[in-house]
Amino acid sequence: MTAKKTVFIAIIFAIITISSSCNNSDDVHTFEAVATTEEPQALLFIDENQPAIERPYYDALIDFQNKSDEKTDVTIIREEEAASNQCEVEEFPTLMLIHDDEFVAVVSGEQSMEQLVTLLQDNFNER
Repeated sequence: MTAKKTVFIAIIFAIITISSSCNNSDDVHTFEAVATTEEPQALLFIDENQPAIERPYYDALIDFQNKSDEKTDVTIIREEEAASNQCEVEEFPTLMLIHDDEFVAVVSGEQSMEQLVTLLQDNFNER
């Protein structure tokens, strides 16, 4: 792992928010703890018990950030945090992509880095 990736992972862990929460409604999903912004946002829900399954998620986020011209806010939320229950996350890891305070994609479980990078590109580069 390069020093740049190591620093990025350290930064990701530094931005873990304990008070992250989601407000769930029928038509529109808004996130109280995530600032409203025009920039895409990615919420990564983890349980830290499956590092081999979580690694492609981290690698995909790092790869996408390094190759993309568009800034994407990344928030990591642990299983024990209230946001996991409020967002009805049942499987870990789960990656939720948000744009303009609405879900644009949700993916869970074992995924390849390539699948995740494609998901990020398809949902964030075209917006």
